[in-house]
Amino acid sequence: MEDTVVTHSAKITKRRSYLAMIVALLLVGSFSVGFLAGSYYPKVLGRQTSQPALPLVPPDPTPDEPLRKYSIQNLQSYPFQVSEITIERVLERNTAYTSYVFSYKTLGKKMSGQLNIPVTATEKEAPVIVMVRGYVDAEEFHTGSGTSPVASEFAKAGYITVAPDFLGFGNSDQPGPGWESRFEKPVNVIELIQSLRLHNSLTFKDATFKMNPNKMGIWAHSNGGQIAITTLEAIGEPIPLAVWAPVTAPFPYSVLYYSDEMDDGGAGMRSALAGFEQVYNVQEYSLTQHLNRLRSPVQLHQGTADDAVPKKWSDEFVKKIKAENDRRTFEQERLIAQQTQLENERKAAIAATASAVPSPVLIAASPSSSAATQLAASQDGSTSARILSDNVLTRDNLASVNTSIRVEDAYFKPIDITYYVYQGGNHFMRPGWEEAVSRDVSFFAKHLNVR
Repeated sequence: MEDTVVTHSAKITKRRSYLAMIVALLLVGSFSVGFLAGSYYPKVLGRQTSQPALPLVPPDPTPDEPLRKYSIQNLQSYPFQVSEITIERVLERNTAYTSYVFSYKTLGKKMSGQLNIPVTATEKEAPVIVMVRGYVDAEEFHTGSGTSPVASEFAKAGYITVAPDFLGFGNSDQPGPGWESRFEKPVNVIELIQSLRLHNSLTFKDATFKMNPNKMGIWAHSNGGQIAITTLEAIGEPIPLAVWAPVTAPFPYSVLYYSDEMDDGGAGMRSALAGFEQVYNVQEYSLTQHLNRLRSPVQLHQGTADDAVPKKWSDEFVKKIKAENDRRTFEQERLIAQQTQLENERKAAIAATASAVPSPVLIAASPSSSAATQLAASQDGSTSARILSDNVLTRDNLASVNTSIRVEDAYFKPIDITYYVYQGGNHFMRPGWEEAVSRDVSFFAKHLNVR
């Protein structure tokens, strides 16, 4: 009897072990699929909501590819959400500005960051600079890491600076798993931009600070440059951008370049990328493939002694910008030539029509119909007939009819790019730091019309 009980107990234990294994396999499989996947979003510009009450995470039409929604093209129609900007506490007080910890909601999660507000913002509206940091080791990170020195100079110059910590850092919630933690960052920045635009002032306790979100620029450093450029390609807006040593190499080379610094020599990263490429087209996530979407004026700083971002990356990026500008100029010239030819053809057609119009005396002798009506009948409702009045027609007023077609700016204007190189400058533009900051203050003042 005792053996029977033991056998029965062993069977129950074995069944429970099998059940636990099945659950574990399902969880691992679910994570693996989620790690290497995207959803299809309509590729239509401008579809975004300003209603925070809407679901923050819409269901994926193709949940087997959850990363599809983060492709640069699909970000153009991503359902971005907005939230309140909350000032939580004071970090530091200075004579020219006060530094705060702020937070907002992005992807339905809390993100913290550093907010610098100049003392002048209590009296007049201050322009805004969004600060996008580069890589910082999580163990060394504190709110403001990677941005606070430059943000301090901007605040002294009268700018409100807003630097998100990013998910998983500071007091922020945790990021998505795997590749999602990389690809969601442009969404974090775009939702910050959209949320800032809801506010013309910020409050903390009894103090109110005025700001002008319509005068907004972006400053970015290192990998933050990759995030900022991707952000601007996604939203297609001409927000001025100043970048220091940006990571502009094509994805995924921009990731593989640093993989040898990992403990495993990059083996895990190469394996993860191989899995990613089995599901997705990497070019859809590479900023260099979408420069046709970039409209912002860009000021780029690069040190020759930078051991983190090779100077050749910035050189190649500037070359690609110039090639894109050549393409835009060519397309604009082609369009103008095409429209000019069409205009000349229409003017010639009007001149030919004018020679066939009867004299005013003959038209007046036929009171039953106006000149315009007769012309309309003879031309089967042509454009020339429809735009003319019922007044007596002459060759003179026909010749003055303007049928020009306005040439719309169907292609973006060439990108205004300025490239500064600092001899001996490291990844943080030293030497040359003060000069780079001064140039950026002037850059934003010019493009944001700040006096």
